[in-house]
Amino acid sequence: MNFVRAETIVQEITDDGKVRDIITQVKKSEAEQEAERREQVLRSLPEFKRDGQSAAEQKAVEQANEQQEKDEAAKEYNVHTIDEAEFEHYQQIEDAEREKKRKLKSQEMRLLFDEEAVAMFADERKRLKEVRNDPSGTSSVGPSFSAKER
Repeated sequence: MNFVRAETIVQEITDDGKVRDIITQVKKSEAEQEAERREQVLRSLPEFKRDGQSAAEQKAVEQANEQQEKDEAAKEYNVHTIDEAEFEHYQQIEDAEREKKRKLKSQEMRLLFDEEAVAMFADERKRLKEVRNDPSGTSSVGPSFSAKER
């Protein structure tokens, strides 16, 4: 191993008792600067990075990502087909909605019929009261029979 001196540190104690560090860097020669630059270039190569992927592996990953994006773009225009189980599920939902509408309509009809029957009953009752209170004795209810015809 080669140890290279890169900086010096000087510690001073001030009058108020605080410690002050003074760091000075050593001037590098042209050869040291060139060696450092080469080492930096080598370390920046993908083979020497910590993620462990070489340039070929990175390119393969990029191509796989591009292919996946193309596949996803193609899927956007594909039509979804419905299988048998899904069709039966939708059919059951539709049948349930139809049954609910039919029950609601039959309830509405029943209520309407009941209201109509109540109204008819009230009309008949009113007419019957009028017939009973009719002083002339002629009734408009049914055919009138005389005593001889009975």
